[in-house]
Amino acid sequence: MSYGVNRFNKQIKPQSTLLSGLVAYWPLDEPSGARRDLAKRYLATDNNTVGSTQGFRGYAARFVAASDESLSRTDNDDLSGGGSFTIAFWTRFNTLTGDMALVSKWKAAGDAECDYLINVTTTSFVFATTSNGDAFSTYDEVGASTPSPPVTGVWYFVVCQFDAVAQVGYISINNATPDTKAFAGQVFNGAHIFELGAIDATVLSLDGDLNHVGVWRRVLTDREINWLYNGGKGREYPFTN
Repeated sequence: MSYGVNRFNKQIKPQSTLLSGLVAYWPLDEPSGARRDLAKRYLATDNNTVGSTQGFRGYAARFVAASDESLSRTDNDDLSGGGSFTIAFWTRFNTLTGDMALVSKWKAAGDAECDYLINVTTTSFVFATTSNGDAFSTYDEVGASTPSPPVTGVWYFVVCQFDAVAQVGYISINNATPDTKAFAGQVFNGAHIFELGAIDATVLSLDGDLNHVGVWRRVLTDREINWLYNGGKGREYPFTN
């Protein structure tokens, strides 16, 4: 498909390609309760009453770390390791005093059922995976070199990808050139739950907001990521605006 210019001299938009491989998309704009997925209708269960706030576009889910708030979805292959995937979302922090989980399929005990974890520390965003489910024995991670450090009160566009053919992990913040690292083997496909804002509901709880979380079963192109970022204004499902 060409992304050039048509005979009316208007840019051809890649929105149709962004629907390819999309397996989940949570706007997270509900005021409370279960959050709906627009791609395959996977409801995300509300744990400990996740609230709402003005989001990056529309409304966003607000997580309070002191209350151990999170959203979760039971295991399925769409949201697991075992192949190439991309996870993209917007996030903002109320506090940054320690590690906080953003998106995870990662058992807190660390000795089994760990697929991947996207978290933020006081110094950087980090994307981690295991090849055998055991985070105590071995795991791979790649950190974002920019921004360093992240700050509170600012919206960030986070993209994490795993290329199963090249066995490389990627992380990019605000459409910056991705930081990459060769990972040892494929990403484990485990049976643990998929979570937003925590690990096992109460570990590394997020104190901040999430908005427009998308999961693709493929690696997005640079052009598609640039389209989603939209010069810092963002775009949302079905990617036509």
